[in-house]
Amino acid sequence: NNILGASGQLVNEQQLSELNNQLGGAHARTAAAKARLDQVERLHLSKDETGGFPEAVQSQTITALRSQYAEVMRREAEQMTSLGERHPAVIEIQAEAVRLHKMIEDEVHRIALSARSEYESARANEAALAAALETLKHNAVTTNEAMVTLRELERDVQASRAIYESFLVRARETGEQEQLDTKNIRVISRAEPPQGRSFPPSNFLLAVGALLIGVGAGSGIVIMRDA
Repeated sequence: NNILGASGQLVNEQQLSELNNQLGGAHARTAAAKARLDQVERLHLSKDETGGFPEAVQSQTITALRSQYAEVMRREAEQMTSLGERHPAVIEIQAEAVRLHKMIEDEVHRIALSARSEYESARANEAALAAALETLKHNAVTTNEAMVTLRELERDVQASRAIYESFLVRARETGEQEQLDTKNIRVISRAEPPQGRSFPPSNFLLAVGALLIGVGAGSGIVIMRDA
């Protein structure tokens, strides 16, 4: 029945406890990945690449692109004030701003794909651990049922062992008695039946004794009355 134990505990019970802890950690990681994915997707749908980014979307690339984008927008404002919006320099700055805007959007999209991949991986790992946990639970139930039968068999073994050991002791004693040397035994005298009983006394002796006791008692009473 594959009943294995280690350190006084069944192996499947140890595995069940460890897997349950792993499942708890996997569930926490899945929840964190889902929260990060939701933040990234909300940002990606809002198209707010120039606004504030949540912590889940922070990266060195986006930080650098936002810094460049802010500088370009500052230059655009200065050039438009001095040169006008139709000046080639302003048009070139605007094209640079569009390019940076597209790069930021692409980076956010890449982060969103990475976050979704991380979430799907965490969810798959959690599902695999949950399935393994259910299998272990089923095995634990089967093992517990087998343990009941095992304990009954162990009790039968102990009873049979006790009977067997008592038979061994008796056989050993019998063997030792058979090994006794009876060749040097001789009869010193034959046993004779007694001629008469030694106790209790005969009826005649009992009658004489009773008579003497009665005479003595009567004499004593008379003497005491006279006195």
